[in-house]
Amino acid sequence: MRKIKDLLYTSAIIFALAGFNYSCSGDPDNIAENTSDYIEISSKQFESEKMQIGKIQEMEFASPILLNGFIYAPISSVSQISTPIGGIVENISFENGASVYKGQILFYLSSLELIGIQQEFAETAISIKKLKSDYERMQSLSEDKIVAEKELIAAESEYKTALIKYESLKVQLSKLRINTDKIEQGNYYSSIPIVAPVKGTINFSNIVNGQFVDQHTKLIEIINGDNLELKLSAFEKDLAYLEENQKLEFYTLNNPKQKHTATISKIGNSINPETGAVDVYAKPEKSGSKTINSAAIEALVNTGSRLVKSLPETAVVKSGKNYFIYIINSKDKDKYLLSKVKVNIGQKHNSYVEIIDPIIEEDIVVSGVNNLSIE
Repeated sequence: MRKIKDLLYTSAIIFALAGFNYSCSGDPDNIAENTSDYIEISSKQFESEKMQIGKIQEMEFASPILLNGFIYAPISSVSQISTPIGGIVENISFENGASVYKGQILFYLSSLELIGIQQEFAETAISIKKLKSDYERMQSLSEDKIVAEKELIAAESEYKTALIKYESLKVQLSKLRINTDKIEQGNYYSSIPIVAPVKGTINFSNIVNGQFVDQHTKLIEIINGDNLELKLSAFEKDLAYLEENQKLEFYTLNNPKQKHTATISKIGNSINPETGAVDVYAKPEKSGSKTINSAAIEALVNTGSRLVKSLPETAVVKSGKNYFIYIINSKDKDKYLLSKVKVNIGQKHNSYVEIIDPIIEEDIVVSGVNNLSIE
């Protein structure tokens, strides 16, 4: 009995070794060895999922350079607002991020200094009439040799000094958007409007109603979104492929599906110490789509094309960090036998994806694979 058991045990080992040798024979690159278990699909399911069969094919792909950067406002697009005199902020009529038009009143500024300037102007306007009359009388008397020349010179000097002060105050008040004719009629202003000097978007504000503000302090910043530009970083190896007036396509990282176009306007001639790259500037084309200041972007510059092995994007399924395709191992009128193969992909272009490896000769399911298990 023991001999029979030993014989059976020996036979089992021989069969196992034979099976192992059989499985290891053949092409070491055999696809089945690189895949998981086979997946059986009925012909009916194949049709209902609208699956199609194709092969890896050679296609011409654009060969773009990828540049990173951000949207920025050049100096000509930024306007900062301050007040020419100190005062109290009143009646704020905007919010941060709001769009404003040129000349729009943003808030009013009331100021005792404003009252003082108007008073000084009104007093100067009154005195200048008397001084002018005295000067003209002295001119007449001087012609008749009734007054000395030095008296005429003194009258002229006093009158012209007052005239200079009058004109100076008039310019100041005009800059404050005050009608000086009304002041001379005795109508004073208690506050002045602070207006937007340009069309744009309120990018920054640090005022509230009732706040006292000093003159020449930055209170509001307006950015003209129509003149935003791109600031990109290009490494030295890519500079040979870039030139001014070259077109590029860009998108924000928050919305990569929304593509915009721009034209390279300037290429720097030194390496930026902060990025280790050369600054490249581009101007977006007017497209009606909104670009946002300081938004991070990626840009693609087309520098030519190359032939690659590719499949439709619908043939490739992503699982985690890996990509897979399904090949046809066998088929008959009732069923298909599939296996999945891990692939390394490259660029995407016009709904096709580059297959770096492996390059498979077998038939591949090129559509309808989203519902297949890739566990």
